[in-house]
Amino acid sequence: MKTNTDDSAFPIVIDDVSKNQYVHILISKREHFASLAMQGLLAGGSDGSMPEFARLAVEAADNLIEELNK
Repeated sequence: MKTNTDDSAFPIVIDDVSKNQYVHILISKREHFASLAMQGLLAGGSDGSMPEFARLAVEAADNLIEELNK
């Protein structure tokens, strides 16, 4: 199964009164992976700027998705 960057990390299906189902995408897998990487970078106490940490976090998320799809 492929991991798509825009897939919901935590899909929630809600039934409304007419029994139509809606999937609410709260955060994408890419955003979730990047936020976890950013958390690790900030917790590591290394020197760097916030823009650099953000770039590295997104790069890590993209690399993880690429590896998952192999």
